[in-house]
Amino acid sequence: MQNISKRVATNKVIHSFLAANKAKGIGKSWGIGKRKQPRIYFQEIVESLSQYSENDLEKLVRDKRRLKRFKGHHWFIKCVELKYVGGWPHVGDIPRGWCQGSVVDVANQITIHPNITNITSESLKRISSMVTIIDDILDFFPPILVQGGEIRKTLDLLFLPFDVDDGSHRCIAAVLSRKKFINAYVGVM
Repeated sequence: MQNISKRVATNKVIHSFLAANKAKGIGKSWGIGKRKQPRIYFQEIVESLSQYSENDLEKLVRDKRRLKRFKGHHWFIKCVELKYVGGWPHVGDIPRGWCQGSVVDVANQITIHPNITNITSESLKRISSMVTIIDDILDFFPPILVQGGEIRKTLDLLFLPFDVDDGSHRCIAAVLSRKKFINAYVGVM
C-alpha cells in the first residue's frame, strides 16, 4: 500500500458516498450474485451517478448534517492505518459495547465471539459478505473519514485520530481480511 495524500474535490467524496449507498442497497452481498462480477457491478454503480451535476449530487444526500460536514472539509485520499480508525459510535446492529474502540477492536470482538453470527445480525452478514471481495469494494468505495472527535464525541468512546463518517462495515471487513492499511477519503476542517 502506497502512502499517498492527494487532494480531491468534495463532489468526488459525495459521489463515492452515494455510490456506496446505492451499491449496498441493491441486496445482500452488495447485490453480487451469479449475474455479474463485482468489479463490473461496482463500475456500473459508479457510472450511474456520473451524469449528475454537483448540485444534483448534493440534493441526493438525505442527511443534511452529513452534507454540511462534507462541504465544510477539505478532502484528501490518504493511506491510513486501520488501528487508528474509530467506527461509527453504533455500527448497524453490532452490540454497542463492541463499538467503543477502533474498527480493529470491533473486528476482534467478532472474531472472539464466533457464536454471535448465529444471531440474525444484518451488519455481521454484510461484513461477512464483503471479506472475500474487499479489495474491489475499497477500490470503488473508499471509506470516508474525518478527524477524531468529530463524530465519536462521547466520553465512553476511545478517541482516535480518525472517525468514520461512512464505511464502518467496509473498514471492519478490511480488518477481518487481514488488512492493516487502506486508502480512504480523509476530511480536515
